[in-house]
Amino acid sequence: MIFLPNRRQTPSLSAQIRASGRRVAHRQKRISDDTAILSQKIKRQLAAPPNLLLASGIGFIIGEITYRPPVKSGQPDNKSTTTRSPLTIALSLISSIRTLYTALPLVWLMKAAKPKPPKPKTAHHLPASRQPWNG
Repeated sequence: MIFLPNRRQTPSLSAQIRASGRRVAHRQKRISDDTAILSQKIKRQLAAPPNLLLASGIGFIIGEITYRPPVKSGQPDNKSTTTRSPLTIALSLISSIRTLYTALPLVWLMKAAKPKPPKPKTAHHLPASRQPWNG
């Protein structure tokens, strides 16, 4: 047998298989540990008071928007007799105001908000002590 100094001896096939099996087992263990840590973090974040408050607020708003009172079996479905919740009325009003604001020209709004210049004072508007002397 000829000895080559630069060439490393490769481990046997069974040693390579055992090493690959250990790497796979180690990787599976890391994945399961990381999954457990991630699920704990998600549970902690979902149970945080700000997130619970946000979720309950969103649920309330969706519930108010989609609320429809039950129809009595003897009455036909009549839209004029149903009442709307205050939240849906407020959201409808805000939507209408936004639509009007975007529909009106900005220049018209600026003119409406701009104060009118004062009229020049004439002699008959001034008090007697300040009237010009015509002599």
